[in-house]
Amino acid sequence: MPKKPLLKETERDVLIRALEANARALLLVAERLKLEASENQYVSLKAASAILGGITSAALRERCKDRRFTYGVHFIDTSDGDRPNYLVKPAALRKYFETDPAERSTV
Repeated sequence: MPKKPLLKETERDVLIRALEANARALLLVAERLKLEASENQYVSLKAASAILGGITSAALRERCKDRRFTYGVHFIDTSDGDRPNYLVKPAALRKYFETDPAERSTV
């Protein structure tokens, strides 16, 4: 004697669609968390330029050099010689660029 299904076919389809939607939402959250984590790590000027878009690595280097960015907050220098090797935090730079220029000295 065949067993009676626990759910009707339409109920099962609705449940499957809901589970698939939840799985997609979880993947989006995971991707955003991964991006956020990567933006809070120091990266090269070239990588930061690609992440931020619209600003060149030369422009980022110039802002590090003339201290418009704050050392330890926006960037660090990993060189041990005369030529600096700047690494920057994209999340801190994004916050800097999203702030009104008149208030940037406090960011």
